[in-house]
Amino acid sequence: MFWKSKKAASSQSDDWNDEWNLDQFWMAQELEFQHQNQGIQFRAGETNPLQLGRIVNTLFDIRKEEVAMLTVNDGTSLTKIERQDEIWNYNIMTVIMQQCETSYAQQFVIMSLFYRGYDQKDLDKDKSISKRDACLIIHLTNGGGIRKKVLYVQATFCLPPIRLERLKGGMFSQAKNISFLIGYDYLPADELSKEFDVVFKSAIDKVKNHKVKELSYLENVLLDLFTYPHVAQDFYMGKQVMQYNRFWDAIAYFESAFKALQLKQWQGEKLSDDEHAKLLELSFLIGFCYYELRLFDKAYKYLEYSYRFNPLNYDYFTEYVNCLERLHDIRAWHIIADRLDKINKENPSKEESDIILFCLRRRAYMLIELKDYENAKRDLDIILKIKPDNEFALNELKYINMISKSE
Repeated sequence: MFWKSKKAASSQSDDWNDEWNLDQFWMAQELEFQHQNQGIQFRAGETNPLQLGRIVNTLFDIRKEEVAMLTVNDGTSLTKIERQDEIWNYNIMTVIMQQCETSYAQQFVIMSLFYRGYDQKDLDKDKSISKRDACLIIHLTNGGGIRKKVLYVQATFCLPPIRLERLKGGMFSQAKNISFLIGYDYLPADELSKEFDVVFKSAIDKVKNHKVKELSYLENVLLDLFTYPHVAQDFYMGKQVMQYNRFWDAIAYFESAFKALQLKQWQGEKLSDDEHAKLLELSFLIGFCYYELRLFDKAYKYLEYSYRFNPLNYDYFTEYVNCLERLHDIRAWHIIADRLDKINKENPSKEESDIILFCLRRRAYMLIELKDYENAKRDLDIILKIKPDNEFALNELKYINMISKSE
């Protein structure tokens, strides 16, 4: 087996071209696949097509007699299928696997299955009217793995509320959604399953027998995924991608680490001081990313958390106030006033001076928005006494003077 035939765990030089390390790219997905509900563990292969009829009947009780039309959009063309047999026996993996094997860029397929159309009412034994003109949307994309061994497809099914079903579903009828991995095997499924089981069971046995130091590289990877995610690694990677304004990517890393620490606390474990500080910083970073994406409601949830537990932190305070101002939340006024009252204005420290300037800038900006130019000018004048070359204050005073002349 791979995990026995390669380098010992103690010499983890991690050559990424080594077949040993590449196995993690399918075993990690296989771990997720095997922890899905048995009812949605679909596997396919060259000699084992995954028929659309089988999967929609399993998930949504859709019958062959009900299907009317299938459209397949691969990003470059749209195919329409109207024959019932063709729709029912259509292999949903065909197009996505062609993309995965030939392209590293475009790897998605969107299908729409229309069923129980009005024209079918005379052909179907069931005469119910509640499911008329229904549509199921299917999205497939590359879910990882290793080519020529096993690839995984991330499948998402969305069933929007059907018109007549809204009447009996009450207010706020919601779509039915389900998302899971489908395995596409190039090797026999039994062989792949056995290989995975050997590695995973070996890892579990070593932990049970207190032989953690004997864990191989691949066993460590699987156990980390199964038990506890890489908080430090996700934190580091989130900060790296955030430098390039990849805010959604950063949020994914930060939220993974944030949820792991939160779960640890939820389960009754006491976080160390370092872990608690990391939790607050992660909350701040998630909020900061949402703020940069102009999703201020989402940003508020995380920025409020970091500020509440460490209100003296300059970054936590300023970003929280910025968010409140964007939301036109009245608390921004109170928090600014409270912070200014608590600062020693006679002999402020460097950090206190920065906070005074920030509070005055924010308050002046809000006063200008409210067209309260006199009070805004008062705050801007104070800023210029502290820092005569402050660009914000100079520009805003010019703006106020221009408005005053025009009036």
